[in-house]
Amino acid sequence: MARIRPLPTLRESFDMNRREKLKQIFGTLPTPVRKVIVLVFGGTVLIIGVAMIFLPGPAMLIIPLGLTILSLEFIWARVLLKKTKAMAHNAALKAG
Repeated sequence: MARIRPLPTLRESFDMNRREKLKQIFGTLPTPVRKVIVLVFGGTVLIIGVAMIFLPGPAMLIIPLGLTILSLEFIWARVLLKKTKAMAHNAALKAG
């Protein structure tokens, strides 16, 4: 039987980065359930961001947010997020 870990104290939560905090909170869920939750939520945010390319809205903020959510559980999303960050950095350098 899986042991349920206690939630971190306030001081500990300031010391952890966001990914570690989310992993600790969602760590008590079974892996398939956790992956489905992340896939549905992150996929929805990503699809909304892609739709905002054609519709009015902050697509360049929402798409990386969706990839960040997906990268909590999926390596392909983490790789795509790194490539997106590199492209954004290069574009910012070219813009001045």
